[in-house]
Amino acid sequence: MSVKPGIRRERPTFAEVEICKEWWRIPDDGRKPHVLILEIYRDAHYDILGHNGGIFVADEWPGSWAPCLPPTAVSERDSRQAEVFAWARAAFGESGTTIAQRGIRLLEEAIEAYQAAGCSAKMAHELVDFVFGRPVGDIRQELGGVGVCTLVLAAAAGASADDEEAREVQRVLAKSLDAWRERQLFHRDPGPEATAGRRVVIVGNGEAAVTAALDAVEAGAASVTVVHRRDDFDAPTPLLLRFQSARTNGRIEIVTAQPSGLQSEGEVLKGLVVDGSDDRTRTLALDLLLVLLGWSPKLGPIAQWGLALARKQLIVDTERFETSTRGIHAIGDAVTYPGKQKLIVSGFHEATLAAYAVAERVHPDRAQPLLYTTTSPKLHKLLGVDPANPSPPALP
Repeated sequence: MSVKPGIRRERPTFAEVEICKEWWRIPDDGRKPHVLILEIYRDAHYDILGHNGGIFVADEWPGSWAPCLPPTAVSERDSRQAEVFAWARAAFGESGTTIAQRGIRLLEEAIEAYQAAGCSAKMAHELVDFVFGRPVGDIRQELGGVGVCTLVLAAAAGASADDEEAREVQRVLAKSLDAWRERQLFHRDPGPEATAGRRVVIVGNGEAAVTAALDAVEAGAASVTVVHRRDDFDAPTPLLLRFQSARTNGRIEIVTAQPSGLQSEGEVLKGLVVDGSDDRTRTLALDLLLVLLGWSPKLGPIAQWGLALARKQLIVDTERFETSTRGIHAIGDAVTYPGKQKLIVSGFHEATLAAYAVAERVHPDRAQPLLYTTTSPKLHKLLGVDPANPSPPALP
């Protein structure tokens, strides 16, 4: 594989090779596209660029470019590795697939195999001290050593390392990603079977959070802690009365704080780090974390301004996003109009038209140019983009 000196590694990544497989199926009519991989593992979105020649890939943006190998260069095991890594990235995210995190998981599995082989804990502790007393090795060579030891151990146990690995891969990939994502972190109430006997931390202050806290108490949770930036909860009065009673009886703890991080050991979530209203940082031990941040827009005092309303939302026109009072503009979830969709992309559209309408009112004597991020030096400067190189690097 030919690459520019000092730019890319000698081999493409496994995910790149998977894309190459698809590319090689395209008839070679002299117009095969280049492919830029925008997100290799997180989703399957590719930007097809209209250039002739071979296939090229980039890991980063802006990145370095290099041609990809044909599918004949990929072994069955390499394909399996690519498939498993893509699954792991989707299941655990980028932070869960770092070298350090995967090293922890490898150690855990190795210890379990060690234990299954009938070896003692005392010897394991001695080996840890022995290894950490030696210089750090090269990760690639050490992985090769792990592979060799796995093959020999499998032979000694009368098993096929390849067959056992393939069987485990099939078992893991057969699981829904939700089964892995929702082992400890939930964006819903997981129910009494999940919360019984466990330390439950809930983030939120709405009806969903209050209900989940009460359900966890009734299910026999070991502890229930509710985290919110203020000691203020929004739920129907009967629920709030039960919530206050459980709080008074010490069955629910309220922590006024903002979440700032997570504490974990390997793939096991151990705690939620919060910054308290008393300027103190603490870690809340947990077995389950429920993030229930339901939100609904409330007009507050604006509802008393005499503006036209429909179902507690401001009525606006769709040309200037102006309310019933001239000069007052509104956008977002607090407004309504025919065909309104509560989407972020809709908010961008509304903000653009409202901003131009406001600018026209404030500066009626000025033209309001429409600037583009692709061509405007002014926007390049504001965004910190190099005007001399605003586009992707030229393909070889």
